[in-house]
Formats: sequence, structure tokens, C-alpha cells
Amino acid sequence: MRPYMVLLTLLLPAVSMAENRIGAGGAIMWGKDNTSTRGSSVVKSLDKPEDSFLRALPFLDINLSYKSGTNTYFLRTSTEAMMPGLQVGFKRQGFVFESTELYLGYNPLRRVWKDPYLLNTPREKTYQRDYEVGVKFFQGPSSLGIRSVYSDIEDDKLGERERDLRRDRLLTELSYSYRYSLSKNFGISPSLNLRYSKAEGKANSYAGYTLGLSGIYRQSTYLFNAGLGIDVDNYLSKDPVLLKKRKDTGYYLLVSMTKRNFIHKNVYLTSFTAYRQVNSNANFYDRKALFFGVLTGYSW
Repeated sequence: MRPYMVLLTLLLPAVSMAENRIGAGGAIMWGKDNTSTRGSSVVKSLDKPEDSFLRALPFLDINLSYKSGTNTYFLRTSTEAMMPGLQVGFKRQGFVFESTELYLGYNPLRRVWKDPYLLNTPREKTYQRDYEVGVKFFQGPSSLGIRSVYSDIEDDKLGERERDLRRDRLLTELSYSYRYSLSKNFGISPSLNLRYSKAEGKANSYAGYTLGLSGIYRQSTYLFNAGLGIDVDNYLSKDPVLLKKRKDTGYYLLVSMTKRNFIHKNVYLTSFTAYRQVNSNANFYDRKALFFGVLTGYSW
């Protein structure tokens, strides 16, 4: 499960007031999570997380575009992890749907534990590299997206120890959202995400879904955004270490406020609060995160 994806996906589109923008900021994060490399490197048991942590996190938001005829070419940061990756692609008007977007993505900066189950010994970090391809179709208030992400873990000690827990994988997702405009200033968007992750280790393969609801309210130079949802991932085989077939159920909530024309007509300032909790039948994967953050940027 991707712990922070939905929170960032909700936030960053809400603060973008133009096709071109450059933004940066930070957040204070409180968490309890055995799998996060921002937490303690030592775990004493394979039960619930014992220690909480407090960390400062950077945010980066870049969206640069160039329009030529019916095509718009773009370079942007992705919102799939706390360490942003890059996406490059183009959006074409017409062509069967009102508009169609095709993109490629790469994220070389994600950190994971080489062996998250290692007990009473400092765990070592390694890199997870993500390679992404996706397409989105837009028609009126509807949008449909299909994407695949191949993840390669550089030094997977857990997979070497237990072949059924190898973590290299291919994730395929289908997403749909619909935008209801309830008034000139207020709209809501329900969303559905279906996914299937095929890992080299059968115990790390899963199928899941996310149900979400977000809302946006605009008033003068202010924009208010809120989102909530639930996601469920059902693993397809028993974990040979935890001796359980995992089921993870997550909940998230986010609220944010953006001020346009902050100091300058092209500058925006966003403050936000977000909370996420995941409950698993395998207690090792229970996790919580609370964020307080500020993001500012220049749009044109």
C-alpha cells in the first residue's frame, strides 16, 4: 500500500491555479510505522509499532507546460511518494475523447528497508526505483486513468531470505473520478481506484481498491479543499514470516486552505492538515501519520 499517495494527490491539484507553477514547502509529520525509513531503524518485535517519530518533510511541486496546436507538453513532479519523481508527457485535445493525456514517470529516490523484519539490529536502507507509464482520458466532468508502475528494489535482503516475500513488482491501476458542480463556487468529486500488484514473491502480491470523496470551495482569492476516503488491499498468499494472509484497511482525511495573490498576484500560499491510519490483520503493518504543513509557490 502506498501510505501517502492519496494525501498528496488531493493536495497538490488543489493548490495549482495555473498550468505552470513552481512550489516548495514542508510539513511536520508525526507517525508510528514499522515500515517507514523515517522511523526507528530498530524494531524489537513483529507486532504493532512501539515507537513514534517526529520528522520534518520537504515538499516540491513543479508543473511546466508548453502548448503547440492541440497538444500540451508537460514536465511535472509526481505525487506518488514523499520523495517526488518526475513525469513527462503530453495532453492532446480531441482524439476520440475531449482530451487524452499520455505520460512516462521515473522515481529513483524512494527509500525502503533492505529487510524490514530484522529484529533487535539496526536495519539498513536501500533504494526502490519506480518506472511508470500512464494514460488519462477526460470527457466533461469525468476522468478515467490507467497506469502501470514497475518497482525494482536495489538490495532486497528480505526477498533473498524468503523468496515468497520478494518485493519487485508490477502494479496496474484503473482510476475513475466524476466532478459535480453544485454551485459556481462549490464542487465535489467522488473517485474509485482499482489495483492489482503482481510481485515476484507471491506473499507480496495483492488486489485492492480506494473509495474517495473530495470537495473544493472557492471564495474570492481563497480556495478550501477537503478529502476523505478508505482503501483496502487484500494480499493473495500467506506471509511466511508473519504466518498470515494480510488485509490492510486504510482511512485518510485532509483539509487545506490556499490563499491566492499572496504578496504578489502570482504567488500562492497553502496550509494543510492531514491524517492517515492503516489497520492490518498483521499487526506489524499497522501505521498512523499526522501532518501539518505549508506550501508556497509561483504560478503563471
